[in-house]
Amino acid sequence: MPISRITTEMEGGKMLNSYPVTINGDVIPYPDTWEENPKKLTNTFETESGHIRKIVRRSSRLCASCTFTVTSRWLRKFMEYRDADSLTVGIYEPRAEVMGTYTMFIDDESFRYERIPESRYAQNTNGLYRLQFDMEAF
Repeated sequence: MPISRITTEMEGGKMLNSYPVTINGDVIPYPDTWEENPKKLTNTFETESGHIRKIVRRSSRLCASCTFTVTSRWLRKFMEYRDADSLTVGIYEPRAEVMGTYTMFIDDESFRYERIPESRYAQNTNGLYRLQFDMEAF
């Protein structure tokens, strides 16, 4: 089997690149890192008898931390996404093995970018940027 087939096949014959991440219908560049952290929304209170109770209101609120290496054009596009009130994000859902759709926002405080110094020689770009941010579902 050729090496290219080994590196592009996975269980079921599909790789993660068969399920690209989308934001508002745009297929975004593949992230350098993508870490999903589902959060639980809970209420904790003390009963009259002194016992502490915890109620889980929502058990799978999606939060994702990601980094990208992008051109200045994509950096501007991600800045537009950051400024939007909400985003429709399509992400591969491993439990269901299909694409899931989430309404999310980009956390302003986590949005950071820096120019990669060696990229000034990259042709047809205004340099490359390392971009990092967190997204959270509503």
